[in-house]
Amino acid sequence: MAATTAIAFLLLGIALISARGPAGFPTRKVFGDSTSARLSRVFLPLVIGALILQSVLSRFLSVFFEVNDVLLLAVMAIAVAMLTAFVVAHVAHEIGGAIDEANRNLQRVDAALRHERDLAQGYLDTVETIIVALNKEGQIITINRKGCQIFASKESELIGQSWFSVCLPQSEDTRSMYSAFLKIIAGEVTPLEYSESLIVTRNGELRQIVWHNALLRDEQGEIIGVLSAGNDITERKQTEDALSASEEQHRNVLQTAMDGFWMLDMQGQLLEVNETYCRMSGYNMEELLGMHISDLEARETADQTADHRHKIMAEGEERFESRHRRKDGSVFDVEISVQHQAANGGRFVVFLRDITDRKQEEKEKAKLEAQLQQSQKMESVGRLAGGVAHDFNNM
Repeated sequence: MAATTAIAFLLLGIALISARGPAGFPTRKVFGDSTSARLSRVFLPLVIGALILQSVLSRFLSVFFEVNDVLLLAVMAIAVAMLTAFVVAHVAHEIGGAIDEANRNLQRVDAALRHERDLAQGYLDTVETIIVALNKEGQIITINRKGCQIFASKESELIGQSWFSVCLPQSEDTRSMYSAFLKIIAGEVTPLEYSESLIVTRNGELRQIVWHNALLRDEQGEIIGVLSAGNDITERKQTEDALSASEEQHRNVLQTAMDGFWMLDMQGQLLEVNETYCRMSGYNMEELLGMHISDLEARETADQTADHRHKIMAEGEERFESRHRRKDGSVFDVEISVQHQAANGGRFVVFLRDITDRKQEEKEKAKLEAQLQQSQKMESVGRLAGGVAHDFNNM
């Protein structure tokens, strides 16, 4: 009777649980995919089966056999032990299978992650740009082949090292950069998208790198590091510095030259002028820059100046004399040497020499020569007159 009642209540419970569907709380705890659900499916039959077995054996043994309670308990214990052993073996098989399946899934996921990591590293290693990632402490967590090549080090020698202690020259600037880095990680300041800095290689060589920077964030949006891509501009920087030094030297030569200097655009506008011409003309440099040559030319009209420029463009260069007007309105003589340069949209390079003194000397010389010629002419006339008088007296 008790067994029948228990079975009836069991069936009623199963019916009520099933009525809630597979998503219901009790059903999910028994028929779900979780480990607890799997264990429930194993141990619930054990408990229920033990109760039913106890009831059945008790009725069967008491009806067909005359056994005392001790023997009944012993038989029950053996039966339950056998059932438990069976269930435990089944549980071990279930749990072992689940663990094996979980391990296989983990291995597949791990292999997939390794593949993705190797693929990403392969992409990083193919670019001719330094790629480096730093964690919140400024330690290197990723660096590509180009970065290792620049630093003349292996990846294993750089990973985990402090970027600011190992890869940058030890100076006050580096200490300031590290302080700024910590403020960026703390979210106190916004990082520069582009920056430029020196790095130091394993052999002590300094290289100039221009960086493009981005923050690394976790799923919650918290800053966890910095990713930077850098291009080595050392040779370009050296070329620029050499060019700048050459241009500075060129400017110094022009500024200290005895001759005046102009740089004109194709319309005849002054782009550059030296101090010598400033002294010649009486204008300062700010006044001259932006002036047109027709503002200074005293011999040619604006149209004649334009025609002259076209002639020089066609021939490439010319040397000629002209006259320029000073700021005070006075005029001085100049000897001009012009060269047309077609590069960069076209320019006229002009050197000017003040020949006022030379012209004056030439005038004085011409005057003296004229006087000498006049004197010689008068002397000849005098000799001629003397000869005529002598002949007249002898007549």
